[in-house]
Amino acid sequence: MKLRDYIWAMGMSHEEFAKKIRYSTVYLGNVMAGTLNPGPKFIEDVEKATHGLVQPHEISCKKGWMLPKKEEIQEEIEQFTFAEIAN
Repeated sequence: MKLRDYIWAMGMSHEEFAKKIRYSTVYLGNVMAGTLNPGPKFIEDVEKATHGLVQPHEISCKKGWMLPKKEEIQEEIEQFTFAEIAN
């Protein structure tokens, strides 16, 4: 699952997720936009925070911070329950 899709599905803002993983919103935004390569610690922190639902190759999105249409990711959303990943 792409990181932007995970954040959207969890009902979080960009700022809330950045705070959860203890990085600045600017750093997170640059990584997601593909203008900055993430370090190994960042990748590890994202994987832990998303319980492995977001893999390293799914962190950046070259189109930047664009929310998907819910229909585009509905199948992925249905594959997990929010109780499993709510931490």
